[in-house]
Amino acid sequence: MAGNFFIKGIRKVFAEFERGVTIYVRYKVWLISDILATPFWVLLLLYGILLYAVNYVNNSSVITSLTWGIFLFVFVSNFLGIASSLVLSIQQGILENVIMTNSSIVSHLVGRVAISLIDTAVIGSLVLLLNTLLFSANIFIADPLFFVIYLFLAILFFLFFAGTYSFLIINVRSPWVANQALQFIIPFFSGAIPIQLFSKGFASVIVYSPFYYVIGPIIAAATGYYPIDRVLFLLLDILAVLIMGIISYRVQKIILRNALKKGKFSLF
Repeated sequence: MAGNFFIKGIRKVFAEFERGVTIYVRYKVWLISDILATPFWVLLLLYGILLYAVNYVNNSSVITSLTWGIFLFVFVSNFLGIASSLVLSIQQGILENVIMTNSSIVSHLVGRVAISLIDTAVIGSLVLLLNTLLFSANIFIADPLFFVIYLFLAILFFLFFAGTYSFLIINVRSPWVANQALQFIIPFFSGAIPIQLFSKGFASVIVYSPFYYVIGPIIAAATGYYPIDRVLFLLLDILAVLIMGIISYRVQKIILRNALKKGKFSLF
């Protein structure tokens, strides 16, 4: 019985992932908009940072670190979009059908994860290429194995976070406004801009952010600069994912219970 339940769960996850890929492929305008918007991401973020640190313009190591930082800005921005997809599912009446099939709401969001992954792959690759051509960034991954592990954990974390966050904004009339703010605030306070580029005082503030132990390890593995032992980073990363997973599960239970009492989800 438990085996069948597990297999059904895996099938639902793969079905949702396939749905997300199909949606992205059908709407080719997303790919075009990704390609057109990427140069503006690069110019806005990199020039905005270098405007206050002109002496770093010719420092290849700093430019490389900042390039990976922009990559992670893109990553976080795309994965925060998962939260908005749940709002759309409520508006379109899809979520009720998902619940009727006894599916997890978080598993339903996997479809949007597929879109976020493709977006990140397309835009992220362009960011790396543009910064290599325009700013002579020396793009490499210092620790490939841990980079892949940390990136996978970050995907899980932001899936759970997006689920939790989306449950909390279903009472907000303009949830996209909050998304626009968070897509810059979260990366900035999570080590997307490598903490070695900040003063010790400000860097010590960032390490208290729970997001730092999800984003920071990716930057560390990419650049090779580990502020703490990489295994300890990994353990703290796993702990952050587990805690967010538990929070997401608990919040989902509360939201579902309240929705069943009211007969609908609160939105507008």
